[in-house]
This record gives sequence, structure tokens and C-alpha cells, in this order.
Amino acid sequence: MKHRISIATRIALLLSLVLLTACNNKWADMPDDELAEKSSACYGDDLSSAMIQICKNYEKECQRRREAGINVC
Repeated sequence: MKHRISIATRIALLLSLVLLTACNNKWADMPDDELAEKSSACYGDDLSSAMIQICKNYEKECQRRREAGINVC
């Protein structure tokens, strides 16, 4: 049995993909000094699991900026 996706569904999926990729995430909009400050708070020993995930996001954004030539953290 072949599953056929309607044209309307294909258009909706394509539009969703375009809109999602066009959006900046909140990390990309964060000023450099704020990112550096928040990233430096991640070097403690007693981080909660939620904070560890946030710190991973900070590190990803720091890496993205380093690759763009912006060394803030």
C-alpha cells in the first residue's frame, strides 16, 4: 500500500521547514558580554541536570561564534 501525501500537506511541511530555519534561536540573539558571563557560570561543580543542559547550549553558541571569528567565551 502506497501512502500518498497531498499537495496541501507537502506545502504545509515545506512552509514549516522554511519558517523554522529562518528563525534565530534565543542564544544567537544574546549579546556577547551576557553570553560570556553566563558561560563562565558553568564552571561550578554542583550544577543541576537542567543547568548542565543550558551550559551545553551556551557552549554550542560559543563554538558557533568562535567559528565566525567572535571569541567571547
